[in-house]
Amino acid sequence: MNNEFGYLDLVPFKEINEEEQKLVIVNKKEDRLELKVKDIDKFSTFGFYNSEFGKLIETKIFYGINSTYHPLTLYRCSINSSSFNAIPHSIISSQMYIVGNKALSPITHFTDKTKIKKIVYYNDNIKYIFPSASITIKRKENEMNIEAKKQKEKIISRTFYKDNKIIIKLINSYSHSGSIYNLNIKPAAYLEIAFQKSVDLDTVLKISNRIDSVIHLFLLTSGRSKELTIYDTKKNSYEFHNIKNNDKEEKQPNFYLDKRENNITNFDKLFNLFLNITNENSNSFFPFLNFDRKVTSTEIQFLEYYRVLEYTDTEMRKKLNKGKNTNFLIGLLKKYPKIKDTYFGNQQNNIIEEEIRSLRNYYSHNGYYIEELPIPTFNPIRYKKIDIQWLYDVKNFIKAVAYLEVYSLAGINVDENYLITHLK
Repeated sequence: MNNEFGYLDLVPFKEINEEEQKLVIVNKKEDRLELKVKDIDKFSTFGFYNSEFGKLIETKIFYGINSTYHPLTLYRCSINSSSFNAIPHSIISSQMYIVGNKALSPITHFTDKTKIKKIVYYNDNIKYIFPSASITIKRKENEMNIEAKKQKEKIISRTFYKDNKIIIKLINSYSHSGSIYNLNIKPAAYLEIAFQKSVDLDTVLKISNRIDSVIHLFLLTSGRSKELTIYDTKKNSYEFHNIKNNDKEEKQPNFYLDKRENNITNFDKLFNLFLNITNENSNSFFPFLNFDRKVTSTEIQFLEYYRVLEYTDTEMRKKLNKGKNTNFLIGLLKKYPKIKDTYFGNQQNNIIEEEIRSLRNYYSHNGYYIEELPIPTFNPIRYKKIDIQWLYDVKNFIKAVAYLEVYSLAGINVDENYLITHLK
């Protein structure tokens, strides 16, 4: 969308009424849609809103149509500025939007009441998890035969979410562009996700984000899905765009989870694990649900991944009908001796555990500034002089073990040496 004309309103509308819907010019920027609306009554930085004069307008959702009368639903909207000059206007930005694939009459916007029956999930990294044979090249002495075809779909997961049956199919295909003189053919893969009962957009976005996490754990990449195709129960289709996720295209990953022949089984295991993370447990999985966050401090990363290990140990002990164990790191140091040796050499396990647990308690109660670590934290019998390298080693150890324990919780075994070679 570049200098595209349309109309905009605060609420969905079925037909254009120029007294209600306002003329808008839409431009797509690198990280947002920018909309210039010729109005300062409905769309103004300050004005009447919810019967409160002077309240800053931060409407979350606006509705419009583009130049071809396709319905637009704009999310994460903010009114950045208003101009009261000879041609009054306001500038609006949106980082997430949905556009209908057809010009419908009456106009049918996607809303929070739209019932979704199926989605198509796109992520460039899918093709690295599920290699495609959709393109084959055969060479002879004086000729080359290129064959491109859509492969038969595969079911890669059947599961339930809140009593709703979900089926995920893998579609391997291809895309092409150019001409016979400059032809570009690329393999393409995407996931088709069907619901037995209709769902809302919040559920779709949750599932999409959880699949993002599954792909990250497969490849240790940081890319997220940027687009979805959404099908409602009335067979209308819409394209969902999250501009905020428009990162640079990633290179082919070096890390690959387990053997390729186990890719469908492992995808299903990880998807079921992440799909069923409850809201109350989402903090325990924070670094895996937010794997693409900006790099935080060593101290914060340490606490985030330590919380993961507290959770995974609790879950494992529940299965064994055992109570909480505050010294759980002893078992992990024994379970992963190669990682332990990498970061701590021949130090005794009980000393390492005591120091790391004391560090966790100190950070949680006294902040991050530390020169000497009291061990134990509250009734110290000794003090450890802290240096940056030791903090860095502790964080890397806890992070690597957190990844391995999440894989283990899903029922997947990963070689610890292989992981730490690729884990940043």
